[in-house]
Amino acid sequence: MNDFKLYRANGILDLELIRQMSIIYFGLGSLGSITCSMLPYPWKRTILVDPEALEKDNIERHLLGNNDIGFYKAEGVKKWLVDRDIPADSIITVIGGAQEVLDRFSDVDLAIVGVDNRKTKNDINAWCMANNIPAIYGGIFPRGTGGEVAVIPKPSEVCFSCSQEIIGANQYQGHSGDDYGLSSEELLSQNKEPKAVPALRYTVAAVAYDIASFAIQLLTKGGVKPQIVIKSFAGEDILLFPKVPEYLIQFVLNQQNLGLEPRFRIATKKTSFALHLECGEVSLSVPRWDNCPFHEKQTIQAGSI
Repeated sequence: MNDFKLYRANGILDLELIRQMSIIYFGLGSLGSITCSMLPYPWKRTILVDPEALEKDNIERHLLGNNDIGFYKAEGVKKWLVDRDIPADSIITVIGGAQEVLDRFSDVDLAIVGVDNRKTKNDINAWCMANNIPAIYGGIFPRGTGGEVAVIPKPSEVCFSCSQEIIGANQYQGHSGDDYGLSSEELLSQNKEPKAVPALRYTVAAVAYDIASFAIQLLTKGGVKPQIVIKSFAGEDILLFPKVPEYLIQFVLNQQNLGLEPRFRIATKKTSFALHLECGEVSLSVPRWDNCPFHEKQTIQAGSI
């Protein structure tokens, strides 16, 4: 590794510490690939897990380009890293699903999860809990209206399932429709060339930046609390309530009283109320969920030994 190319990181990042750390990426779609491109450092191991090949529909928002169409995303991202002087022998590619590799890499230092399937996320969550592996889960809302990052530094204490309990049921649950609600025809110009989709690439890059920032903090500094960061670019309901608490009303009113540009308001639903984020970012702390099925299973297993 030619450290000269990383001279700007010296004094900011402890490169010797980084050389002792391993990261596994589950999913190398737009979010996973761009996140990986923000962390091109000499990690001890970088493990890239994805079963899919790159398609033309992916190009607008993906790290890879036209020359990589038809090739596996994991191999394409590896080549991108090697082209930037990351040692090839430190990068492991797995052309398969998460379930196929969980037992093989139980000694990694961080899992970055960019898959949409909820069962796969649950499997990864259980694996992280069993092996005490910190994890960061990222997702993009349909049509690129925003995104979500769940930071789970100690899954045995607070896990991904706990994080999903505190947000409203209308929050991101995976793809709705084809390709974030956009057809392949909408992604191509009249000349059949990939064209930009308004806000989508920007949303992916913004969420990827948060994931990368938390990754550096978790691996080199520690002290990160479990939380969910929600980004909104077109307005999102971030929390649901059966009735509006008084403190929430005061919180919304105090925005103007403090001279702040109002970003939050209360939205009325059919059977509930929502705290609505107009445009911006909010971080929600994540406590342990008393009824978390993963922690309940963990307790039962520990008690049966």
